[in-house]
Amino acid sequence: MYYRNVMRRLVLLLSCLLAQASWSSGPPGEFVDEGVCPFECCEYGRWTAVQSVTVFDQVEGKPVAKLHPDESVDALTGDVYISEPGLVVVRRDYQSPESGRRYQAGDRMYVYTSQGEGFFRVWVDQAWLSEEITFLAGWDSCEEDDSCWGEVVRVPASRWWINVRQDNGQQGWVQDTDVFLGSDACG
Repeated sequence: MYYRNVMRRLVLLLSCLLAQASWSSGPPGEFVDEGVCPFECCEYGRWTAVQSVTVFDQVEGKPVAKLHPDESVDALTGDVYISEPGLVVVRRDYQSPESGRRYQAGDRMYVYTSQGEGFFRVWVDQAWLSEEITFLAGWDSCEEDDSCWGEVVRVPASRWWINVRQDNGQQGWVQDTDVFLGSDACG
């Protein structure tokens, strides 16, 4: 009987703790968005280095090769590592045409990854959504107009790692995408 009462109390205590944790849990802090190409017109395929680039054996790993200017690689896929999400605070009531969700002034939207065409992967009330946030393009301040329903408080802190294959077959990871031509199908 004593054992049964102790177990009941333990189960009740654990249930309360789990419920409290789920109520108070915020957005994911660090997050990896795997297999994404994180901007409008982004594409994987044949990329050409415009300056020297270090190739690593894995993300945050050891250097295994050096690409030289005019050297091409096959960009296979990429992962975006978000160390801190961006934050948009809703300034006026708004209903999203994408998700149908109704936002109220003061709601918080945690922004993770650009999906292109003004869409972003966001975390709102314990759920992942894809929302169009046109005023977020360029991460500039929001101007007063009908499309401007939120204010950018913080931009996401992120790193984009790309898995590449060299012509000799060696695969590795690069981070500095600004030194390649070929990732932007729009030019």
